[in-house]
Amino acid sequence: MVPVPVAFRPILDPGNPHDAGSDHKVMSCEDCREAISDMVDDRLPSVDPVLEEHLEGCAECREFAEMSYRLRRRAAIADAPNVPDLSKAVVRNVGIADRERHSPIVRWLLVLVAIQIVVFAIPDFLATAAEAHALSHLGAFSLAYAFGLVVVAIRPARARTMLGVSLVLIAALIATAVEDIITGRTLLVSESVHLLEVCSAFLVWLLTRPGRGLRQTTAEPAAKGDGQHAEPSLRLVTHPEP
Repeated sequence: MVPVPVAFRPILDPGNPHDAGSDHKVMSCEDCREAISDMVDDRLPSVDPVLEEHLEGCAECREFAEMSYRLRRRAAIADAPNVPDLSKAVVRNVGIADRERHSPIVRWLLVLVAIQIVVFAIPDFLATAAEAHALSHLGAFSLAYAFGLVVVAIRPARARTMLGVSLVLIAALIATAVEDIITGRTLLVSESVHLLEVCSAFLVWLLTRPGRGLRQTTAEPAAKGDGQHAEPSLRLVTHPEP
């Protein structure tokens, strides 16, 4: 097939059908200032020639562009405001709220049970008999368990974690106690010492239950003598559920 010469090919692009000035882009002041904002925020990849042409003929938009760049430079080099560190106050108030949500009677009973476990664990921990090694390990675990109970009494929010340890301990104690009683290695009365662990698990379970509601309030900043306001403080106030 013989190719058609370029001179005889049909013109696919008829060119500009209107007057040359009819498709000239004109930018309004509103569009210009929006484009300036994009330039200041580095969201405009390149400068539009139409924008430059508008800025050459509009003094108000030039002033807006200069002011925008001045504010951007000032914000970039300005010092960060001095924000007070409230982390310690927040942590302290969270701990107070955690304790106030639960009954102090349950928490003090748990501390008493922990003390009793420590009292019974010290002889095993300091044992010097033939089975001293195994008894020392058992006493060390009992001391660690009592310490965990005290932590839960101070911070009841950790009760859910401790509850799993308590239930596993009770299950193991019940299994070994039943086996020892059936085989005659021990008496039922001798296993009554493990009632402390059972009580501790029950008290830990009580602390996992939803506690009393709290109403959080922010104290109003007290005015200083020089007219300035003091730093606001946080406090949590108990609010009984209806």
